Amino acid sequence: WPFPESGSCACPSGSSKVDMNVISACRSTLTAAKWSSCYNTDPGDSFKGLFERDDYDNTCLVPNPLTGSCSCPQGSSSYQEFFVLELYQGLDYLSRVEVCYQNSRIPWSTFGGMYMLDDPHPYGYGCSPENPYTGACSCPPGTLAQTMRVKAPGSDGRTPIDSSLVICQRKSATVGSCALPLTTLPNCGSCNTPCSRTNAAASCSSGNCAILAGNIGYDNCD
Repeated sequence: WPFPESGSCACPSGSSKVDMNVISACRSTLTAAKWSSCYNTDPGDSFKGLFERDDYDNTCLVPNPLTGSCSCPQGSSSYQEFFVLELYQGLDYLSRVEVCYQNSRIPWSTFGGMYMLDDPHPYGYGCSPENPYTGACSCPPGTLAQTMRVKAPGSDGRTPIDSSLVICQRKSATVGSCALPLTTLPNCGSCNTPCSRTNAAASCSSGNCAILAGNIGYDNCD
């Protein structure tokens, strides 16, 4: 499944990748796959990374790259848990992926939330969890749905269920040959146009460079 902004399994310029362990629902046999997510350190973005734990003993399998552990950065919390199956030595195991959102619930910039929708099945959960930005298994207007087909646990605790895990990404603008989200600090309003403010933290969540908060000892006089 290519990343919609780059058209390949690579993150756009200015962002980095973290891989979660899953089982693909695109094969008739159990096949290990990677759920890759792109993240950046823009303080104006509501997505604050994700991490994966073994659901049996709570072992940290994949740490949040923004903290180096299975935790959310300061000022954010785990608002969603996705239960998926991973493959280890030919057997499927249950793991839990937790997604971190900014506590202030600021309007989404490049990230429009996530949700999981099981295929029709007697042991399926249907829509669970829903996207907190829409209250349903849907993406907000102006976002692109990136769908990954994964195996999830059924309600009986044994049956693997085919499921669609969907990440909603903001539609990017295209400037010449450059197609990038134009709401990040490295690409604010146009490609390769950095956003920064003297003695303050900057944000480009609206596509315009603005002051997010003044540094200690400095106030915004605008």
